[in-house]
Amino acid sequence: MERWQLIAGYVPPPLYAAAIALALALALAELAYTLRRKRPPLRPSVRVALVGLRLVAILGLIAIALELELAIDTVSARGPRIVVLVDRSASMALADRYPGDAATTARIERARSFWSASQPALDRWRAAGAEVEVMGFGDDVERLAGTQAAALEVRADRPASDLTRALSRLGGDATGEDALHDPRPLAGVIVISDGLVAEGDSEAAAVTRVAAQLDVPVTTVSAGAPELRDVAITEVRAGEFAFVENVSEIEATLVAHGLSGRKVEVTLLRDG
Repeated sequence: MERWQLIAGYVPPPLYAAAIALALALALAELAYTLRRKRPPLRPSVRVALVGLRLVAILGLIAIALELELAIDTVSARGPRIVVLVDRSASMALADRYPGDAATTARIERARSFWSASQPALDRWRAAGAEVEVMGFGDDVERLAGTQAAALEVRADRPASDLTRALSRLGGDATGEDALHDPRPLAGVIVISDGLVAEGDSEAAAVTRVAAQLDVPVTTVSAGAPELRDVAITEVRAGEFAFVENVSEIEATLVAHGLSGRKVEVTLLRDG
C-alpha cells in the first residue's frame, strides 16, 4: 500500500510568508475580475482556458516558493509488533515476598498479575495499529497463543533462561530454523523475568550486545522480590578418570545474589 503526501522543503520566515500571502490574494482578486469582466468579449471556452492557465501558474508559484515535494511511502498493511518475552525457567516457580507482604508469592503468579493489570495499555497499543506477540523463553524460545498468551497460563519448568538466545532469534542473528522470521517491523521488546545478570559478567556483555543490535527499546519487568536471594551452580569440574575406592575431587563454581556476609550451605547431589 502506497501513501502519497506533499512535503514543504522550505518554510519561509513570517515576513516572506506575509508577502507570499499578499501576492496570492492579489492574484486571486485579478482572477475573479477576469471571470466577471465583459470587455473585450470572450467566448466562455476561452475564458475558462484563461482562468485554468492562471490557476496553474499560481499553483506553480506556490510549489516553487515552498519547494514542494511529492513523497510516496510504501506502508505495510500490518502494523509494527511488540514482543513480550516471558521467563519460563524453573526459578519463576519460586515464591518470595516484597517488604511488608505477609505471604510469599510465586514469581510466575506475580508476572500474571502484572500482565492482567497491563491489559488497558495493551488494548491501546492494538488500537494504535501495533500487534502484541507473546513468547515464552527458557533454554529456547517459542510463540504463545490462546490462553497461554492471554493469561500467561504457562508452566515454569525450563532448565534455564537464555535471554541472549531469545533476543538473538528476534533480531534474526540466527539462520535457518533457528531464526524467528517475521515480516513485520519490530517496535519494542518487553522482558518479564526474575533473572539477574551481574555487571562485568560475560553473559551481561552478550545480552547488552544483542539488545543493542535490535535497535529498539528493550524494557525489563522484574518478577522477583526487590531483594533477590539466589544461589546457582554455574559450572562443575571433575577429572576425566575415576577409580574404584579412590577419592575423586570435584569443583563447583557458585553464583550467589543477596547473601553477602551470610553462611549458606550448598549441597551438590549426584543425579539431583
